[in-house]
Amino acid sequence: MKALMKAGWVQVRSSGELIFKKAGSDVLVRVPNHPGKDLKRGTLRAIVKDAGLTTEEFKELL
Repeated sequence: MKALMKAGWVQVRSSGELIFKKAGSDVLVRVPNHPGKDLKRGTLRAIVKDAGLTTEEFKELL
């Protein structure tokens, strides 16, 4: 979540999952909100892809 926020995404909703939106974009990025559980690799890759980031860009934001 912090990496998305550093990339300019803002949380707009939370109801079982966190929804992020970026100014000037119609894309919504959904992040599962399951406290105490890690995201699966495929889920994380999908989030990074939906946010329009490369793996390297995402790692730099962490």
